[in-house]
Amino acid sequence: MIIRKASNGIALEYGGTETSAIYDSDLGKKRMHDEELKLPKTMRDMLLMIAEDIKWDSEKLKEIEIVGYAHSGNKV
Repeated sequence: MIIRKASNGIALEYGGTETSAIYDSDLGKKRMHDEELKLPKTMRDMLLMIAEDIKWDSEKLKEIEIVGYAHSGNKV
């Protein structure tokens, strides 16, 4: 799931989550792919899109927060 807000005709994304119905252990392939590879890459892309939208204003960049959650079964 991606959290986004439309502004000036541009959809800015500022949060996301990866979910899985089952927990496949701390070293499970799906968990590692979703939580340690896919989610951080998605969050980086969100940050870059927002930075471009604010024209890399350093004062505004200091206030930006990108949120990401990973859920697997009953683990958060």
